[in-house]
Amino acid sequence: MQLCNARTRSRDACRRFGNFKNRRCHIYGGKSTGPRTDEGRQRIPKAHFKQGRRSKSYLQQRHDLKTELRSIEADLIKTGLLKKD
Repeated sequence: MQLCNARTRSRDACRRFGNFKNRRCHIYGGKSTGPRTDEGRQRIPKAHFKQGRRSKSYLQQRHDLKTELRSIEADLIKTGLLKKD
């Protein structure tokens, strides 16, 4: 096996073993060329799907809830059940 052909940040040669294709170790493997097959291209949106508090559906639900609460608050202020700040 041949050593990795890359340089570290301190300009020294990397001391790990490189793979057969490009003689780079798994850390310095080089840039990705992206998906080349249709199956690989179809996986991209799934990889970029966000879940949790940053997903579009969560943010939309939160926005809708805030809008509804503002309208309820305005109605309560109009009827006199709630005092305006």
